[in-house]
Parts: sequence; structure tokens; C-alpha cells
Amino acid sequence: MAILSIQQKFDKEIPSVFGNAEYIAERELLITIDKIIHQSGLEKIVIDYFFDNARKNKATEAAGTGKPVRLTEDEIERTYENAILALRASILRKQLTQVPQ
Repeated sequence: MAILSIQQKFDKEIPSVFGNAEYIAERELLITIDKIIHQSGLEKIVIDYFFDNARKNKATEAAGTGKPVRLTEDEIERTYENAILALRASILRKQLTQVPQ
């Protein structure tokens, strides 16, 4: 198994905007969500899940064909990026589709 350090693809800081209370509140919420994702280890769990599925799919495709079962570097990178994007997009989608109370 390849060991990958967790590095954010979208690592630009969220810009500060003064005088807009809704933006400031949303910015703080996104920063808090990011901290929770990092501190909880949720990202690693999702990445491991995606790699397990990728390996199973590769083994199924390669069964009886003589093709290699190991993931290529491109498949590893794509799986890693997809896992992180899926997690963060799902959390953001849930947050944005909630009805304000």
C-alpha cells in the first residue's frame, strides 16, 4: 500500500471580507468544518474506504486476464483525490441544502 501524506488540493486561504456578517459566519463555519475533518481522522477513513474499493474493482477487472492487480500511480492519485473531493463535497452539499430555521 502506498503511503500518501494528506495534503489539501485546494489550499488557498478563504479570503477575509469585512462588513458582511453572513459571509463572516459562513467563513467561520467552513474553517470549523475543516478543523473537524482534520482532527477527527474522517478523511483517512474515507481515503481507506476508497482505496479498498479501488483495489477490489481492479482485482475484479483483472481476474483471469493476466493483467496486473496493483493500482498504477495514476489510479492511486485519482483515487486519493476523488476520496477527498467526495467527502468535502458531500459535507458542503449537506450544509448548503439545509433549510435555515
